[in-house]
Amino acid sequence: MKYIFDENFSHRLAQGLNLIEQGNLKSKVQAEITHVKFLDLEGKTDEKIIEIAGKNNGIIITMDKDFRHMKHYFALYKMHKTGVVIFRSSKGKLSYWDIVKSFINKWEDLKESIVCESTPFAFQINTKGIQRLTF
Repeated sequence: MKYIFDENFSHRLAQGLNLIEQGNLKSKVQAEITHVKFLDLEGKTDEKIIEIAGKNNGIIITMDKDFRHMKHYFALYKMHKTGVVIFRSSKGKLSYWDIVKSFINKWEDLKESIVCESTPFAFQINTKGIQRLTF
């Protein structure tokens, strides 16, 4: 499964998680992690990112509120057979390290939650945990 971090995240976070994941050989669920920068999608529309994620059997990871609130995105997720993970701060603005720790602490649980899902789907992750969202 491929996870695609959008522009709201540092490409270094995606690279770092991918390096950690490569060493995670005992995990039940293997993942490839990338960033829109490495797919030449920086500055592209959300619609284009959804399309490319679908073509790559990818899941979008974002902090962008539009990905949840724009109803037409559900049709795009369905058409392109992809899902989205929305990162939310549960306590206002988070530091870079708060975000890193949240992903590290919840990564295996997130992968295991997603692997059982049919597309389209949406999950929210924050410092408190993971939640399945409805459209």
